[in-house]
Amino acid sequence: MSEAHGAPMEERPLSTRLEEAETLKTLGNDQYGKKNYSVAITHYIDAISRLPARIDDGQGQEGEEEEGNEGGDQGGASSVSKTEDAEASTSTTDAPPKSTEPTRTITLEEHLLSDETIQLRVKLYANLAACHLKLEQYDDTIKASTEVLAEEPNNVKALHRRAVAHEKLGGWAHLNSSLEDYKRLEKLDHEGYVPTAFQPELKASLARLPPLVAAEGEREKTEMMGKLKTLGNNVLGYFGLSTDNFQMQQQKDGGYSLNFVK
Repeated sequence: MSEAHGAPMEERPLSTRLEEAETLKTLGNDQYGKKNYSVAITHYIDAISRLPARIDDGQGQEGEEEEGNEGGDQGGASSVSKTEDAEASTSTTDAPPKSTEPTRTITLEEHLLSDETIQLRVKLYANLAACHLKLEQYDDTIKASTEVLAEEPNNVKALHRRAVAHEKLGGWAHLNSSLEDYKRLEKLDHEGYVPTAFQPELKASLARLPPLVAAEGEREKTEMMGKLKTLGNNVLGYFGLSTDNFQMQQQKDGGYSLNFVK
């Protein structure tokens, strides 16, 4: 879709831009249903470009998610909800959105259409995350899910998708982030927001991740110490020394002393 009469996007009526975004979302949903995820992504991104930048207005909003996306997401996203049509029953918000965009002045039209804009933005980013997860594009899954959570911090599907993507990427930081998202889901489960069908997977993830996080932390620490030792040996080698000439001993007060050994 081209901009009418060459007018910059931000100068066009928001109502027109929302209509175009809805049309693009429908096209994206159609491609999603046909499993043409890459094509669907282009439609969703084009639709998002029609919307004004997100603003931190200090007020939480609620919206629907993933309208028209048929079938469950690979990687467990389908277990959060029976359909991809609407998420109002499993999505709540109790914290203000945090915008990464610079502060700007909003128009009266934007103010009047703010709820509609937010709901559409949430749907688009949710659908975008679903496509990226299908394509195993985990970094992009995390980014899109985080955009959803900026508007709806307690969005169950977005938290789950992001947790799945973090675990798939691996490494201590990602595994720990995955665990944190699952802990947030556990809290939402206690509040009654997590579907019963998802509870077994949630319980399994909470049991599986802690030892993985601990093991990966130890592995990365050992790897880092090895690199530091190699670096130290390279420097000390000029003086005929190595890190083996230095020993650390723990003191009674809990500190350490460094002793030179010939």
